[in-house]
Amino acid sequence: MKLKAIIILTVLAFIAVVVSGAVAQELKGKHKENSIACVDCHKTETPDSPADVEACVECHGTQEDMAKVTEKLLSTLTIRT
Repeated sequence: MKLKAIIILTVLAFIAVVVSGAVAQELKGKHKENSIACVDCHKTETPDSPADVEACVECHGTQEDMAKVTEKLLSTLTIRT
């Protein structure tokens, strides 16, 4: 289970890096629908790194909860080593 949690956190961090890499990236999906701003998770209006896991856990529950939600997403990814 720990390996699965590590993979999920890695995927979430990768997604956060991709999103934060865009200069004028606008939030989409549930975060936009719920009026979540960058500063709410990243503690800055212009994030340049992924949010801490603790920020995700505040809203999304435990790592196990996040694993259940992202399980389908992970099954579609190809992890290259």
